[in-house]
Amino acid sequence: MFSSPTEDLRKGTLGAVPGTLAKLQYLSSLRQRDGTYYHWGFVRMHGEATANAAFGEAHSEIFALVLRTPLRSLWEEADAASKELNQTVGNYMQELAELGDTLVPANLQGGVKRHFKSVLLALCSLAGVQVPLQIDRAASRFPPPGL
Repeated sequence: MFSSPTEDLRKGTLGAVPGTLAKLQYLSSLRQRDGTYYHWGFVRMHGEATANAAFGEAHSEIFALVLRTPLRSLWEEADAASKELNQTVGNYMQELAELGDTLVPANLQGGVKRHFKSVLLALCSLAGVQVPLQIDRAASRFPPPGL
């Protein structure tokens, strides 16, 4: 048995999801329109408020982990995930990129949304997919190069 809901989520639920990109996609799929997270089994076991807090914290942690992971490793994860799903890495990356802002948690834990979008763009580029992700220059306090 797990000692806490957070440990239950990390070792149990998320432990079954291979790779940081897949974990990020999974966590974002549990977020409702109002920004809360819902997983019926977790809510039943730990209560709604505890479950929501645990999933929100995990989403932020995985988001930060994606930003710290080298592109090569993320590319290898994307390639493995696409093979597991019997699709091309291009299709996998396009589907991931189309999720856009839903992949971004409310608490960025020091991460930057613009950095995340650039990571997705780089992975899509490696996959030969052109996805029109808008990088919000207003979100950055630094001007773009050459201005």
